[in-house]
Amino acid sequence: MKRIMAALVVLFSFACEQTTIRQGKVLPDDDGAVFVPQEDMGGGGTDERGVQPGDDVPGWQPEDNKPEDIYVPPGAEQCNGLDDDDDGEVDEEGAYGCTDFFLDSDQDGWGIGAAKCLCQPGVNHTATKLGDCLDDSPYVNPDAEEDCYNIIDDDCDGTAQFPDCEGKQCGPDGCGGQCATCPENHDCVDFVCKSNCTPQCVGKECGANGCGGTCGTCQGNEECSGGTCLCIPSCAGKNCGPNGCGGTCGSCGSGQICDTGNCVCQAQCAGKECGADSCGGSCGNCSSYQTCSNFQCLGWKYEAESGGMGHEQGKKEGDGWACNTNEHTKNYMLYGPYDTGVPAGNYVAYFRMMVDNNTAGSDTVVKLDIADATANNIKANKGVKRNHFNGAFSYQDFSLSFSWPGASHKLETRVQWQGTAYIKIDRVTVVPQ
Repeated sequence: MKRIMAALVVLFSFACEQTTIRQGKVLPDDDGAVFVPQEDMGGGGTDERGVQPGDDVPGWQPEDNKPEDIYVPPGAEQCNGLDDDDDGEVDEEGAYGCTDFFLDSDQDGWGIGAAKCLCQPGVNHTATKLGDCLDDSPYVNPDAEEDCYNIIDDDCDGTAQFPDCEGKQCGPDGCGGQCATCPENHDCVDFVCKSNCTPQCVGKECGANGCGGTCGTCQGNEECSGGTCLCIPSCAGKNCGPNGCGGTCGSCGSGQICDTGNCVCQAQCAGKECGADSCGGSCGNCSSYQTCSNFQCLGWKYEAESGGMGHEQGKKEGDGWACNTNEHTKNYMLYGPYDTGVPAGNYVAYFRMMVDNNTAGSDTVVKLDIADATANNIKANKGVKRNHFNGAFSYQDFSLSFSWPGASHKLETRVQWQGTAYIKIDRVTVVPQ
C-alpha cells in the first residue's frame, strides 16, 4: 500500500511539472518552475530548466499551438461546459481556451472598446474584430463601402467623403455622380458648359436664336413677331393723345382739349374776369365789393390809408385811418380819390368804419358824401350817429346810393369827422346798384 501511494505521488508530481505554451510563450506551472517538452524546445532531456515564463519558444508557429499542447493546471476553469474550479459558475470570463470578444451593439461583426475573453459570445460582446467607428449603425464599419452623399465616415478610415461641385457648372462630382448637366447644344468642358451651337440670327432683331438664347430684346411697348420688334399701341383708358407708336388714341371735339389721354372741356375765358367758362365752371370770382357784368368785375375799392386818398385830420392806424378827440379837430379825415374810371350808372358806396363807444349818445360822429369834383356838386350825403353802430371797435358798412354821370367825371368820396368820438375808417367801396 505504501508503495502504491508513493507511486501516485511521483506520478502527480510529474504531472504538475507540465509547462503551458500559449501563443508561443512559456507559462509557469503551479510551483513557478517551467517544463518544456523536448520536442517543443528542441533540446535534450525531459526537464529543461532555466526557461522563464514569457520566454519565446524557439521555432514556434501559430499552427503549433494545438489543444493538447496547452497545459491547464489542475482545478483551473476551462471552456468545456463544466465548473472546473467549483465556484458555482461555468465557463466564466478568463477561462482557459477563451476568445477575445468586443462590444458590438449594432451586430455588424465589428466591435469597440476593451475585449472580454469569453468561452462564448456575450450578450453585446459578440465581435472578434476591433475597429468600428459608429457602433449604433450596422452600415458603418471597416467592411462598409463609403457613401459619398452623406456626412458619415462609412468605412471608418478616418475620412468622410463629399461631392465636390464648388465652382463647377457640370462634370463629375467625385462621388460617381454629376454636378449638373449642360443644356441642349452645350458641352461640358473643364467643368464649364460651353455652347456647341451656331446662333441663327440673320435678318432678326429679336426672338430665339436656335441655341437656347435670343437674337435681341424688344422695348417695353414692343413685341417680337417673326424676328421683328413691333410697336404695341398703348391706348388703354385713353380716348385721345399719343399711342406710343407715333399715332394717336383719338381726337377731341370742338371746345375740348386732350388732358392726359382724356378729352375734357376747354374753358372759354379769354378776355373774361368772371362768369361761366362754358364747361360748368367759372372764369373767376369778383371781390365782395364787386359784381360781374358781361364777364367783367365792376366795383372800386379805395383803402383809407392808401396814397390815393387825402386827409385833413387823423393818422394811419393799422389797416385804416383814425381820428381821436385828444389829438385831432373837426375836419375831413378822408377825401378822394377823384377816380375818372367809373362809367355812368347807379351805384352804392360802402363806408367801412368803427367807433369806440356806440352807447354814449345819439350825436352825429361823421358826415358822408359823394361829390362830383368835375361838376362841383354833391351827389349824395348823410350823417352817421354814434348809436347807428351795432357795437364798439367793430367794423361796420354804411351805404350811400348815388347816380353817376360818366367816366369823364372825377369821383370824390368824403368823410367829415365831427370831433366827438374816436372813428376809424378802413375803406370805401363803390359797386353798381
